[in-house]
Amino acid sequence: MIFVLSRLIEFLFFCILALNLSRCWQANVFSLGTQGFYLISSYSVVSLSLFFSAFIKIDSDIWNIIFLFFSIFIAGIVTLGVSKLFFRIFKKLKDDYFAIASLAFAEILIILVSNIDFLGGARGITIGNTFFLQTSLSNKIFYFTLMFAAFSICLVSLVRQNRSLKNIVIKSLSDNELGVQHIGINTQNIRESVFTKCGFWVGISGAIMTHYFITIAPENFSFMTSIPILLFVVIGNYSIYRTIFLSLIIYSIYELFKINFVGLIPISLGNFLTNIQGVFYGILLIASVQYIFGKKKKNYG
Repeated sequence: MIFVLSRLIEFLFFCILALNLSRCWQANVFSLGTQGFYLISSYSVVSLSLFFSAFIKIDSDIWNIIFLFFSIFIAGIVTLGVSKLFFRIFKKLKDDYFAIASLAFAEILIILVSNIDFLGGARGITIGNTFFLQTSLSNKIFYFTLMFAAFSICLVSLVRQNRSLKNIVIKSLSDNELGVQHIGINTQNIRESVFTKCGFWVGISGAIMTHYFITIAPENFSFMTSIPILLFVVIGNYSIYRTIFLSLIIYSIYELFKINFVGLIPISLGNFLTNIQGVFYGILLIASVQYIFGKKKKNYG
């Protein structure tokens, strides 16, 4: 039960990031630095924790719960603000150039926090105040409920946006942004709005995961950690339900390898597949890109 809840919490986190990143790509905002904004969210929570630990003594579950929800909201706002600032600085960059800028931004942040002793440096840091229940099972249930609530709100928000008239413009951006501009629509404002909303949800989900893990380190935000998210975006092909369904299948298969398909495969093989997680996701990502672009070329060619 504990293992299943742990995996579900992680999957819901990946899903929130993938759904919002898919929305960005659909609006012609190609970002590869999601892990950088997740880092901002996590270290915002840690900084708040250190501040409260220094000036306010929190020794009750009630205050811990208040701090938890307060820090989640603040992390979402901070990440939204950084996303807006980042977009306005690099808004003239398009396609691959914007993607490279976002990736470079994430790597710069990782190097910076690795060299700041106040934030634990390369060894990482443990959050000072967090709501951690007495038993492991209760803890997993609490954070699963919290993450599922965030996922549900995010999903409902995206579904409603997909049914709006504005979504027609967003879909057109990935095909012909110049044509959309010619009919008098300010595409920069739309792209900025989508990107900052994505940043907000990265902040919210990232703050929950920070409380859940308690300890974070710069290595947790490497580009390799974003490979599953990119894979889910590619296989989803801008579809909300397709992203969730296929992501669940792929994620479940990978997790089954960890437990040797309930004893159906040799332990050595299961351990080997577990140790090459990046390769597993990378191969699937390449295969997915090849299949989708090959299919599009066939349809248009």
